[in-house]
This record gives sequence, C-alpha cells and structure tokens, in this order.
Amino acid sequence: MFAASNASGDLHRERASGTLRRLMVAPLRNSDLLLGKWTFAMVNGMLQMAVLFGAGRLLFRMNLGPDPFALPLIALAASAMLASFYLPLALVTRDEKQLGQVGTGVILFLALVGGNFVPTETMPSFLQAIGRFTPNYWANTAFTEVIAYDRGLESVGTHLIVLWSITVVFLGLSLILYRRRGGKEGLL
Repeated sequence: MFAASNASGDLHRERASGTLRRLMVAPLRNSDLLLGKWTFAMVNGMLQMAVLFGAGRLLFRMNLGPDPFALPLIALAASAMLASFYLPLALVTRDEKQLGQVGTGVILFLALVGGNFVPTETMPSFLQAIGRFTPNYWANTAFTEVIAYDRGLESVGTHLIVLWSITVVFLGLSLILYRRRGGKEGLL
C-alpha cells in the first residue's frame, strides 16, 4: 500500500524536478502518461509480492495453495487495485507532502479495518461491517483462502471480481480527474 501510494507520488516529484515538462513533448496520447504511472505501480506491486511470497516459501515453507494460478491472479488483482486506488489522491493533492499525509492516513485506516493488523473475524461486528467496504478486506480474505485454507481459484472468484471492480472504478475516476485538470498540461 505504501509503495502504491509512493508510486502515485511520482506525478508530484516529476513536476517538482522538471521531468514532467519533458514528458509533455513525448508523442503520447493524453491518457498514456496516467496509464503509464498506473502500470508502473501495478508491476512494482507484483514484483514486491513475488519477492515476499518467494521468500516466504523458501525461508518458512509457506503454503502457496493448491492451484498455481490462484495466488498470482490474486496478486495481480490486488496490485492493479492498489495502483488505481492511489492515483485519484495524487491528482487531488497539491504536492508530494500532502499526498504522503493523506495517503498514510488512508493506508492506516484501511489496514486497520481491512484485516491487515488483526483478522477481521476477531473485530467487533461494526468494524467487520466497515471492513467489507475496504479493498484490503477483499485482498486479505482472498490470500487467506489460498494460503491458510489451502483452497483454489474457485474459492476466490468473488474476491477477484470485487478487486477488479475497484480497479476499474478508481482508474476511471483517475482518468476523469486527469481530463478535468486538462490532461498532461493540467499536471504542471
């Protein structure tokens, strides 16, 4: 989550360093810059998860589930969701510092109620209900189904649909905000 938020902050860093001005003259369609940022954040998240799961398997003999496709598909959906989730924040904040402050608050709240710190089933019922509206809940329960309960892809279909739906909604919101700001030129 912090890496996805940080990757979204590239827009602010590139504006401050002058790199964004150079990107303006590149032969890119208006939305290519934003989609490139999203792709970078998604691939970065996938690589981080691959390293974590690989280390878990090698060092701790962590169960990666019975289905060789389940965990990679969940990781892809979770990475895509996180990459799209923080882009709107980068587009509505003034600078990297503000994005960091708002992003950290969002990250900690979602992690708290979404099951990153403690399993959601051990939380009070009102927090469990709130947790179901967080993307963390859907990613965490999908990973738990495969890793802890040794279930396959068929048990996480709903989770994948929800994660990809969140991705589409927030990526669409990002594109709308991006266009309202005036596209590439509006980022300056």
